[in-house]
Amino acid sequence: MTSIPQWAIPMEPVPEDQIVKTYTADVVILGAGYSGTAAARAAAEAGASVLVVEQQQEKNFQCFGAQYGSVNSEFMKKRGAPEVDPVDIIADWQRRSLNRANPALVRQFAYNTGSTFDWYINPLPEEMKNVMTFMNPWPKHFEGELNGYRNYVGTAIFRNSKFDFSQMGPPPEMDEDGPGGPPPQEGKDGEPPKMPGNPLSMTESIQFTHGMIRDMGGQFVFGITGEYLEKDETGRVVALIGRNYKKEYFRFKANNGVILAAGDFSGNKQMVMDLLNEYADLTENGEKFPYQPAGRKGKGIQMGLWAGGKMEPGPRGGMWCCVGGNGGPMDGSAFLRLNKHGKRYTNEGIMGYWGAGLQGARQPKGAIYTVWDSNWREELEYQTLDHTALEPSGADMITRQLRQVEKNGLVEMRPMGPPGAKKGPSNYLACANSIEELADRLGVTGTDKENFIASVARYNELAHKGKDEDFAKDPRQLHPIEKGPFYAFCENERKVGFLMVTVCGLVVDEHQQVIAKADDEPIPGLYATGNCSGERFPILYTTPVAGVSIGIAITLGRIVGDYVARNK
Repeated sequence: MTSIPQWAIPMEPVPEDQIVKTYTADVVILGAGYSGTAAARAAAEAGASVLVVEQQQEKNFQCFGAQYGSVNSEFMKKRGAPEVDPVDIIADWQRRSLNRANPALVRQFAYNTGSTFDWYINPLPEEMKNVMTFMNPWPKHFEGELNGYRNYVGTAIFRNSKFDFSQMGPPPEMDEDGPGGPPPQEGKDGEPPKMPGNPLSMTESIQFTHGMIRDMGGQFVFGITGEYLEKDETGRVVALIGRNYKKEYFRFKANNGVILAAGDFSGNKQMVMDLLNEYADLTENGEKFPYQPAGRKGKGIQMGLWAGGKMEPGPRGGMWCCVGGNGGPMDGSAFLRLNKHGKRYTNEGIMGYWGAGLQGARQPKGAIYTVWDSNWREELEYQTLDHTALEPSGADMITRQLRQVEKNGLVEMRPMGPPGAKKGPSNYLACANSIEELADRLGVTGTDKENFIASVARYNELAHKGKDEDFAKDPRQLHPIEKGPFYAFCENERKVGFLMVTVCGLVVDEHQQVIAKADDEPIPGLYATGNCSGERFPILYTTPVAGVSIGIAITLGRIVGDYVARNK
């Protein structure tokens, strides 16, 4: 008999006399992040009374992420984003998910994401509209599709308007003359002034939207953790029970419905290991669970399951997890990848880093090498628009790093990832005038060195043929490595990527109403959106538009908020 994990055991209802206050609204939303805020604003605009319950304290509230991906936004078209056929979006999305994504949700995103971005950004103050555009101009040789997958320009990168960008300098490994960073300036007691928060963030714009919702009569109750849902005698969800840090309990009654928008479960190790099968298998194979402190605890999903909902079937996806093989200065761009034994192991350009990284995580424990030559600037013009692909406009920053290694031959670099990753073995950037010397600089010896040299030679042979007979890499990204000096990045310890966020959740229908496990019918009064909902990124997170996680969260959040406001 299979034992039930602790997180799946429903919480016992608290005695009635422990509930210190009851609130009532048409629409009750758990979570004031991207999807919850969009749902609240849309519901308020539809004329419903709205109450948002948020775990964070208001003074410390923050959202993670800065990239909002959409297509067909009028705002972004003025910044160079082209018109896109929504049918192409739907087709590519379903191709990436092997048709496992819920087509009804994907369709709503494809046809509504542009207008939703405009709806979100137009009311903001001008300083918050000062966004950057990812991959614009895009690589000049990119034709919209590579390796069978399409990518689109349409990503706005939000800045923190309170951040003093003039104080920023290159990180140490980017400064050709030594350590970089902000220039020293005297502050209080001789200390340099602190810059407020993350330079790139959407927190300001979300908080501004909170103010808009309040102006329309919406309420926010911060510092409350959702505990469980209450049903009436008909089985309808009618209230949310939550508590504060004093363990005082509150009831939030919903006339129309409760929307779960409480985020993911990447901060709940047991849920991750129980539900992300592929990730669990990879990390149990000698990996340490790479916990990301920003992750949520999965309480919204737990509550939905306890109320009778069901989890999307596997394979379930996460962001960054199940991938490996960081390319250093070249990040996720499609340069030659070799494993610890000097052997090429994948099509480096398939679905950007998300696809190529799947095989990287399956390589023998040890180093992974990314190799390129002095034609790298030209090759950047053939990259896709996936996250981690480098923008050609950033070539000058890469040049700073390469100049340093050209002087020294070998440069130690900090590992990528969350803070804990920096405690691991150092990575290395190497430069040499021949491939053999490059292998020597990296300390590759014996048969591994022979393989390293032979793999580069074989890659060059395939590039001249214009056909990757080994791994079917798109010929447009197949370029010989022949012009010295030559470079390589060594990720010294192949690791499964840290889990930034999970992207799987409760099964919902086209209205984002939670589906019951017992009969596959909608649970009256219960909805889930954002990372509480499932079947948006089955298998893994991929990005036809960079920042699409936030893009789909706000789009579907807006749609469900409007729907629940208009339907009891």
